[in-house]
Amino acid sequence: MLIDISQLKFSKDVYGVIHIGAHDCEERIKYLLHFHNVTDNEIIWIDALKKKVNKIKIDNPTIRIFNECISNIDNETIMFNVTNNLQSSSILNLKEHLIEYPDVFEIEKIEMKTKTLKTFYDENKFKYNQFNFMNIDIQGAELLALEGAKEILNYIDYIYIEVNNKELYENCPLLDDIDKYLNKFHFKRQQMYMTKHDWGDALYVKNIFDINNNFIIEYGVDNIRSDITDIVLNKSNDLGILYIPQGDEKRAAIFGDPLYGTLKKIFITDEKHEYIIEDNIFAYIDTLDNRLYINEKKNI
Repeated sequence: MLIDISQLKFSKDVYGVIHIGAHDCEERIKYLLHFHNVTDNEIIWIDALKKKVNKIKIDNPTIRIFNECISNIDNETIMFNVTNNLQSSSILNLKEHLIEYPDVFEIEKIEMKTKTLKTFYDENKFKYNQFNFMNIDIQGAELLALEGAKEILNYIDYIYIEVNNKELYENCPLLDDIDKYLNKFHFKRQQMYMTKHDWGDALYVKNIFDINNNFIIEYGVDNIRSDITDIVLNKSNDLGILYIPQGDEKRAAIFGDPLYGTLKKIFITDEKHEYIIEDNIFAYIDTLDNRLYINEKKNI
């Protein structure tokens, strides 16, 4: 991961990880350290290279890893391109990658059958809401994986994904293609890091959440908070829309300042989840449709 997990911002806790393109499961330790509600049992790994999957199973039996070639079509026969470094192996043929990385080249083609993520979930009896953090790193085939996961994307909160600004692989999607597709599912690109080779990683965050009627709004820091639910209802309510402004000074002016001189957050908690609205984020709750909107303009 080009962006360290500690640098990622999460408004909702991560409770499960689905990682497509496992390679050596090198992100495992960071997942376990940073996602406090996640153990090996809540992380699913998928990789197309059978030898690599079998080796990981032998080296660490606690890792839940599956050998699948994830795409947008079930049971399609393809020739998977294996590269000398293994890490650049892909459904797609190398293109600009040959120029950017001349020492990486194809050494083998393996016949495989593709599978959509939906079918993978169904076959393994995973619930669509079982994992809310998705990591996709499959060398230019990321959009294919997303297209085969339409039903699942409704239950994902965060997508960490490899993106491209040039065609490193033949017919691979570019950054704008990923943006447009994920926008349909209420995801916005929040963070990105691009390399000098015109590929990089991006974090997409869902910005619309269904919440329960019985919510509490608090203002403060992790261990010191003031309940401001009634203040929001009285002072920041416009026909059932409860607004949480951006900026600590604005918030303190409306809600009072429980910790003067300290940068604070807004915590919105319902019966299932807690949502954290950082200082630089604006949000609102529509009490008519019971939804929380984060960094999303209100349609008038």
